[in-house]
Amino acid sequence: MAKGSRSSRKQVIIVTTDHWTRTWFMKCLLPYSTRYNHLVEEDIVWVNIDGKKSFDENLKALVDVLRFWGADAQCHACSDPPMLYYSAAVEVLKGEVDLTGASFLCNFLASNKLAARRNIKGFDGVKSEVVKSEDDCIPDLSVDGFFKPIAGCGSKGVMKTKTGQKIENPLKGTKVDMAGATDAPKLLEMAGKYEELRPYLDNKLVGIVEEYMNPDEIQVVAFDGFVFDKEVYHFMVLDNVYNKDNREVLDYCILPSSVVKEGSRAATNGWNLFDTIANDLIRRGLDNQFLCLEAFVLPDGRVEALELNCRTDCNPNAAYSVAFGPDGNDVFSAALDLVARRKPPLTPHSPFASGATAYTPPDLKGRYGVCAYYPPVEGAPEFELSDDRSTFFYHSTMDFPDHCFCAGTDLEATKEACHELYNKVRAKAGVGAPRPRSKSDEER
Repeated sequence: MAKGSRSSRKQVIIVTTDHWTRTWFMKCLLPYSTRYNHLVEEDIVWVNIDGKKSFDENLKALVDVLRFWGADAQCHACSDPPMLYYSAAVEVLKGEVDLTGASFLCNFLASNKLAARRNIKGFDGVKSEVVKSEDDCIPDLSVDGFFKPIAGCGSKGVMKTKTGQKIENPLKGTKVDMAGATDAPKLLEMAGKYEELRPYLDNKLVGIVEEYMNPDEIQVVAFDGFVFDKEVYHFMVLDNVYNKDNREVLDYCILPSSVVKEGSRAATNGWNLFDTIANDLIRRGLDNQFLCLEAFVLPDGRVEALELNCRTDCNPNAAYSVAFGPDGNDVFSAALDLVARRKPPLTPHSPFASGATAYTPPDLKGRYGVCAYYPPVEGAPEFELSDDRSTFFYHSTMDFPDHCFCAGTDLEATKEACHELYNKVRAKAGVGAPRPRSKSDEER
């Protein structure tokens, strides 16, 4: 890239992966954006996270692009791997290039289950204990628990634990490969500079056991919001709907939530929890980016943190786009606004188009957005649009679930439109009954 080719305008930079490809952005998100649908593929600088390269090699590629564009860089990282790299690149370039929309410290804390429970205000509502490599047994919480590995261990040993029972540690003698740390010395070097993170760089911290939440008694939702100029804004609550026969398999993301109604006790508790968590991260440097708080909702309206993502809620992004993009209120457009230090939404017709001073949440108008999950179809196209153009299908690789997206005022009809398009894709690909799928790394 020739230095003389650089212009003074903001340059949109998008980080892609083998899951979230150029097709995802060009076909599923950009066409529904009132503010960015003028962009063609050549207008965007694409930085791909190559799974065959080391962490340090991929990081250098992104750092080089951001350094070239400097303060004009408008970088979008939609999921966990892109945000890991973007937050690391912002950390590397700190003091050299004034970038926004990512915090290495906050992203690390949120991504590490143990660090989140111990360090982020509001995350301690669920009982938990650490599991070390040398432990013979999983700690007893005095209530039923759920054991899971800390970041880097995959899903080995995930199980429910009964209080009063002696349960052997399935990860005894193992060590955590922190984000591929044997291949990522730069990551460990950056994390080691923060005293708050050093305890979590111990590769013998292998798991965490948390208070068990009975799936028959709880709902799992996501509170999506963002921070702009150190102020917290609420966007929407969505439902994570799991398969009735296999509670580990996600069937749908549905927005807005039918579980947490606006003005309900659960909504108040959930947004209060979101604000507490967000403000605790703001004091550490988080700004101008989305947060996705996945949470348990109990029958009495109690809401407890399940997981925190310092990024957009990537899978349902296209459901937001097809439902609310034409109004200027989709997550993708808002995320791009934020890294340009603009308050969303900024529609062309808004009186705040030059320097927003007001934020307007999405007007639901009785609409639902649906993101449906399906087993991947061998030989499927990356993208397929329904004949009536209301629904679209997205496929990346056989390692990740396929998705269908649609919006409408009749929720069941909207879900059925997704099923119809998926079945049409399967028929065209000449495949039989869908095979069971395993959860992707990002779902885990």
